Amino acid sequence: CAVVETSCNRYGIRRPGDMGEIGNYLVMTNHNYCDHSFDENNERTDLPMTRFGNESTNPGSAVRFWTLMWDIRHGYGEIDRERAMELMCGHHQHDRDGNRIEAPAGEPGLQFEGDVTCPHRGGFPDTWENGSADSKVMVHGEDLRILWTLGRPCEWQGAWDEVELD
Repeated sequence: CAVVETSCNRYGIRRPGDMGEIGNYLVMTNHNYCDHSFDENNERTDLPMTRFGNESTNPGSAVRFWTLMWDIRHGYGEIDRERAMELMCGHHQHDRDGNRIEAPAGEPGLQFEGDVTCPHRGGFPDTWENGSADSKVMVHGEDLRILWTLGRPCEWQGAWDEVELD
């Protein structure tokens, strides 16, 4: 199990445990954590992938990353296909320390700010504005499947699209 972080001419490989995972799972959003990279000759270098995007350059991605990391940690060992799909519908946040953050009572939900697992910012489905919402989940148990949605996971009707890899 690995995540490959990429730029136009470099890549880094991250494995479970590198970011504090307590089991055999990985989370990937839109920034990098690898403290190394491989160059165009597949040689490992000390140039970190964080040089090409990190928590500081993409703080919204960092919020989504830590939200999923903590959601998975809290449910590890009990996450099946359906639960994984539920997690992708989240309108809450977790900070790096694991504190759960909800919108204050009477305030619009955090999903309208965009930095949640299921963002509602932008004009989807009417027009595309300022980002998008889609979800991908890979579940490996008895089979290896990739499930995905295009659009807001919480509004998806019916089964998610999927492909089985075997």
